[in-house]
Amino acid sequence: DVAPSRGLGDVYKRQILYDKKALELKKKLPSDLIKQNMQSQYTLLASASRSANMDRIIRTFLERRPDGVIVQLGCGLETTYHRCDNGKTHWYAVDLPHVIEYRRGLLPEPERELYISGDAFAKDWIKKVRNDVLDAPILVTAGGLFHYFEEHKVIALLRMIGQFGNMEVVFDLSLIHISEPTRRSYIS
Repeated sequence: DVAPSRGLGDVYKRQILYDKKALELKKKLPSDLIKQNMQSQYTLLASASRSANMDRIIRTFLERRPDGVIVQLGCGLETTYHRCDNGKTHWYAVDLPHVIEYRRGLLPEPERELYISGDAFAKDWIKKVRNDVLDAPILVTAGGLFHYFEEHKVIALLRMIGQFGNMEVVFDLSLIHISEPTRRSYIS
């Protein structure tokens, strides 16, 4: 499923994260798709905060390792490349084939960002990236991805990534259980 609101800059998120590319992208999306995926203010702010935190981590990684490579798992319509690129880094955006196809139609591949169609939990993307960059340091991001999957599947992926050399992984966590009063107050 393509999440059109993920990474989109709008009125609710501007103070946390201004994303010019996402605003351009939002204009290209069918209005019925945007209405269908309307989110609460809480969810929009949480998404913006997650993206701003991921951006800080990516920029810090690239300051430490300007020769580093960024891999985004479950990229959807994420526009991180346009916010964080340092002009020399190689980027990989990994998602399911139908998502990558939709992404290509709205966000053509920039010069140093390669889109990879496939399952984030399969080794194919890691082999492709490692074949392209050999021993380069890699930062793998999985923002907003893991809460869709069972713990054992996420742990297996992290172990698999650990078998492929110099890689760092950053991801966000969601609360497993949110109390009913909190749910009624903030997530409606």
